[in-house]
Amino acid sequence: MLRTQHFFENPDSPGNVFTDIDDNRARQLLHQEKFDAFYLFNVIGGKSWKIDRKMYLGFFASVNNVFNKTYKTGGFEQARNTNYRELNNDTADGTPSFGSKYYYGYGRNYYINVYLNF
Repeated sequence: MLRTQHFFENPDSPGNVFTDIDDNRARQLLHQEKFDAFYLFNVIGGKSWKIDRKMYLGFFASVNNVFNKTYKTGGFEQARNTNYRELNNDTADGTPSFGSKYYYGYGRNYYINVYLNF
């Protein structure tokens, strides 16, 4: 409801908008966060050997996020302060009581597969 007309409506007087809205401050409060761009370095490889006419031994391995980079993959805003006055009061000191919540990608992880085909 944060990015709907409800944001500007006064809950004490349903159907009426707040009269003390500062358009610049409203734009600032409704500004959506953009995450920083990032790159991940992954290593993937494998090898197989022919043991006899019909038998193969092999392995496959991958290491993802080799440099163990921390990165945000998504998130959500708290929906507790859903109108202009509440959100403006909550963020007035620079630290909102109900800040955004984030999802983070996996750190370094790996996978190893050894197989025998016969």
